[in-house]
Amino acid sequence: MSAFLLLTSLREYLAPLLAELPLATHERAQDARVPEGQIPCKPCKVLIGSMPPTTQDALSAAPFALLQLLEGRRDENGIDQIRLAIRVCIVNSEHEAAENDLHNLISQIRLWLCALPGGVIGKTFRLEPDCELEWSRPDEQVAPFLQAFIFTNWQTRAAGAEVSPYMVDYE
Repeated sequence: MSAFLLLTSLREYLAPLLAELPLATHERAQDARVPEGQIPCKPCKVLIGSMPPTTQDALSAAPFALLQLLEGRRDENGIDQIRLAIRVCIVNSEHEAAENDLHNLISQIRLWLCALPGGVIGKTFRLEPDCELEWSRPDEQVAPFLQAFIFTNWQTRAAGAEVSPYMVDYE
């Protein structure tokens, strides 16, 4: 099974949930379009692959959750093991508020993953039963962003060669 299907299934699952969790944008300062006393907010986007190529692109996209495949292998039982990181990124323009947003986002995504029925997504990928959904925050943060990683382990049936009954073995 293609690991890219895991990415798209996870995006389809998280996107509507994150749409209900608006986070502050890089324009935390008062905006004329926003009522007095309210902070400009927008939903957290779900991206696949790599970080936006420029700081300006990342500022425009933030807040976002980036789904990145890290590694995969076939185990001794014929199961594909896939390690995936969810890289969450918000803009840090008011330090304490940004810290709160970051940790709320980490906690909420972890809760949503734990709530997957049977840990299954896309009908073919299962969150590893003992997956601890560990998270990490790098010491060095690229200004003006705050970032963290949620690490997940997934399982699916491994790809394997099927031998045609009409093939002749040449040994």
